[in-house]
Amino acid sequence: MVQYHPSCFDAESTTMIHVSFANNLETKKLVLELLGKKVDEENMITESDGSPVLDMHGQRISVEEFGGVRNGSEIFFKKDLISCVDFYQNYLAK
Repeated sequence: MVQYHPSCFDAESTTMIHVSFANNLETKKLVLELLGKKVDEENMITESDGSPVLDMHGQRISVEEFGGVRNGSEIFFKKDLISCVDFYQNYLAK
């Protein structure tokens, strides 16, 4: 299930909407499709031309590992603790 949180939208700043989704395979594939990505026969995320999508560490990422993507970019991160902490430290911490 995809949820839209209108309270997170601030028209006076650069803040975008916050979207959260269920952590299941069908929903992840739908979100990736909306981002123009595909999932290959090995369940790896690819670009529409079949080239691999890499996480922020330069590694291929499977749909099962998919944790999210940075708003306004194509910086993908895995859902494991180390990737989430690295993502936070590199892109969210001020």
